Amino acid sequence: MTPLPVLIAALAASMAPCSPPLGGRPHYVIPGALRDVTYHDQLTLDAYAPAGEPRPAAIIIHGSEGTKITHVTQLFEVLDRAGFAWFSVDYHSSEDVAEAIRYVRCPGRFNITPEIVLIGEDTGAGIALSLAAHGGFRGVVTFGTKLGDTGPSPGKENAMKDGTTAAALMFHGTSDEESPPAAAEVLCKQLPHCSFYPVPGAIHNFENWHPDQWDWKDELTAWLRRDRRGLWKDIVYDRPEGRELLMDAYIPEGHKPLPAVIIVHGGGWEAGNKVTYVSPLFEPLAEAGFAWFSIDYRLAPYVHIPEQLE
Repeated sequence: MTPLPVLIAALAASMAPCSPPLGGRPHYVIPGALRDVTYHDQLTLDAYAPAGEPRPAAIIIHGSEGTKITHVTQLFEVLDRAGFAWFSVDYHSSEDVAEAIRYVRCPGRFNITPEIVLIGEDTGAGIALSLAAHGGFRGVVTFGTKLGDTGPSPGKENAMKDGTTAAALMFHGTSDEESPPAAAEVLCKQLPHCSFYPVPGAIHNFENWHPDQWDWKDELTAWLRRDRRGLWKDIVYDRPEGRELLMDAYIPEGHKPLPAVIIVHGGGWEAGNKVTYVSPLFEPLAEAGFAWFSIDYRLAPYVHIPEQLE
């Protein structure tokens, strides 16, 4: 078996164009996705990398009792909404996951950018953290991280603490009886760039968290979008009474702080929207080096006009 560090070192080594995905059939759950793409021996992954501008990618690593289609399906819509391609992997070992990452990263095989985020649940969380310790990833996200006998060994935990430079976001149910949240929180505090997000009353399996515990979806979306540049469409900025309020955003390239413009459309509450009437502003603002945010809205809280309420 090839040592894991050797596999990790080879993940980005090849620059030659790669063959198209092997196998793969239309996904029976997610339109536009492929299922059962063979990445190594008889191991498969499901892939969603739509046409258009290349997207950053998320590698989804299920836990010990899951598969690439169980326990993780709630991630699919969230990742698509955040502008990510995703790859959900079946595997037997961390070495298999490393092979899957190498397969996904092969130039030209999928419509993705070099940015990779690892997402793991249960024991898959430990694998994600261990792989991230070798570097080369934009971030790592975990759900119900299992440590000790059911997860990474103490040696691997130390490697995570010493080697993980990628940003980490750890979700954990406060009522998780399989993997106490306190241990995961301690580990998070020992990582250099980690945020711990407790989910009140939630159990171990995040696929079974109740709708009133779904704030993690917005939190994950915002975290994935951090430091992103370019045009973003249909960002949900509020949900009053269950209705989604949207905005579009453009962030110019670069890492320095930018001036920003908030665009509030006219046209009344029936004819206007975040594109109509205001689109001629977008290009001049971008050329001048401004970030801009164009907002759809329903009510102006401090302006009492009867038509707003009809």
